[in-house]
Amino acid sequence: FGFLFPRDSRVHFSQARSDHLQMNSILADPAREKALALAQIQVLKMWGSERYRNFLVAPRRAEISMDWFEWFVGEWGVARTIRIGCLPLVRDYLNTDFRAELLDGDPCRAVDSAAELIQARGWSSRSGRKGLPTRPISLVSKIGFFLCLGKLVPLDRYSIRGLNALRKLDRMPRVPAGSYQAYLAIFDAYYARQKPELIAALNASWCAPLADALGCPTAALKSVSLQRKLFDNFLMRRSGYEQSI
Repeated sequence: FGFLFPRDSRVHFSQARSDHLQMNSILADPAREKALALAQIQVLKMWGSERYRNFLVAPRRAEISMDWFEWFVGEWGVARTIRIGCLPLVRDYLNTDFRAELLDGDPCRAVDSAAELIQARGWSSRSGRKGLPTRPISLVSKIGFFLCLGKLVPLDRYSIRGLNALRKLDRMPRVPAGSYQAYLAIFDAYYARQKPELIAALNASWCAPLADALGCPTAALKSVSLQRKLFDNFLMRRSGYEQSI
């Protein structure tokens, strides 16, 4: 991974493997250790990106501009969930009414409700032989993650696969389909179990220098929102997600 590290920060990555291999949890095998290291680099780059700075580094009422939303739905693989011609309507709703629902009520329930509303208004893409509108939970949860830091996480088919793999190890049933509330409850349970290992990974000797080199404030390494996104990244990496870093 040396090519990922600007200048002198490269020397710190050699410690990553030994740091992670000391873990005695679901993270502690070479393949999972590599997935976690890649997930860390990915989350540090995200927190250092100008694209996300207004949402992640200095959280405030950041505007979801049309330009940003058009870029976002492509970058995060959810453009296909919006009906052609409805992008402005969806953006306006997520930036206003949905944002208010997140702040005033139960954020988790608000994701399911917003996905149902977008479906009911016919703003989502169609599927099946009858061409019925779909329920864009993934899209709504990914925007919700930015608007409600520390409480919501993105829902993605890769993260669902990752959780199902852990559930299989525990001889538990698969994650119920179609409910963000059910997904988040299971995510939170596994995140709580792995939180000490995730924090230990972020405390590795190479992590803070790399964060600084990538423009990620080192104080963010202690934030709940970054730690939860790290676990989300790890689940995705372990289930076949291979975004270049």
